[in-house]
Amino acid sequence: LSLQTRPVVVVHRREVLDASAEAATCGVKPATPVSRVLRLCPEAHVVEFVPERYQACYQTVWDVLAQHTPLVEPTELHEGFFDLTGCLRREEALPRRVEAIRQQLWEAAGVRGKLGGGACKLVAKLAAAQERLISPEETSEFLAPILIGELDCLDAALRERLRRLGIDTLGRLSRVPENVLARHFGQTGVLLHR
Repeated sequence: LSLQTRPVVVVHRREVLDASAEAATCGVKPATPVSRVLRLCPEAHVVEFVPERYQACYQTVWDVLAQHTPLVEPTELHEGFFDLTGCLRREEALPRRVEAIRQQLWEAAGVRGKLGGGACKLVAKLAAAQERLISPEETSEFLAPILIGELDCLDAALRERLRRLGIDTLGRLSRVPENVLARHFGQTGVLLHR
């Protein structure tokens, strides 16, 4: 049976590491416990991630990215950031460069990477999930509807405290004055405002 149209879920340490678009439509997302995966998506094909098996492939991916910029920062085996600001200084069309990288990743490693871009790492990570390039002018509009409860970069207790204050999206968070956030969250509130 072909996996091309079947929901595929990659798990590591009893949690979802990544999910295909078909599995994501069932509600499976990174960090979902394996015990929940088959309840959400009974037809999912679950694959155990074994880092040693994929190390050579990931090295090829990082090598391809390093051909485009010296600023490559792997954050995990399957995720990282790379800075293409130099392309913009040469007035190169960023979408064309990103498409060239996608093609090169496919040819060198057989990988269809999810690439996205933005003015900061948070925007780039969120944009990658949608395979979009978000310009600085689009950033506020792009971030506004994003649910704070879905941001794994904030710990669960902080997300819950924000929810109790009625701050459920990044758009709502952006409208709270810095002094109010500082009063509720101290220095963390100042960082949230930024």
